[in-house]
Amino acid sequence: MFIFGLTACGGFQQLESNHDFGPQPTGYKDKITAYYAYVLKDPESAKYRFGKPYKAYTNAGLAVGGVVSWSGWAVDVQINARNSYGGYTGFESERVLFENGEVYKLPYGYAQFSQVY
Repeated sequence: MFIFGLTACGGFQQLESNHDFGPQPTGYKDKITAYYAYVLKDPESAKYRFGKPYKAYTNAGLAVGGVVSWSGWAVDVQINARNSYGGYTGFESERVLFENGEVYKLPYGYAQFSQVY
C-alpha cells in the first residue's frame, strides 16, 4: 500500500525540451584522467577507453519527489589499472558526469540516470 502511494504521486521529473545542459566538455579525456589520478591506487598504470560526451540528467528518489538533481554532460569510460597486489583488475565501466565543463561528483548518488537523445 505504501509503495502504491509513492508511485501514484507522479514519478520522476523530466526536463523541458529546451533545457540548457551547459557547454559540452572540452579536454574531457585529460580531465577524467586527472580526476582518477586521485582515486586509483596506481594511476600511472591506468589504461582508459573513452566514450563520447552526451547530454544526461539524474533524478533524486521518489520519496523526495523524483526531482531532477543534476543535469549536464556524461562520458562513459572503461578503466583498467593495477590493484594493491600489483595485478590489473580488468576494464571496469564508469560514468563520469560533467557540469559547466568540469568533472562533477554526485555527493549522495541518484535514483535514476537518463541519457538525452
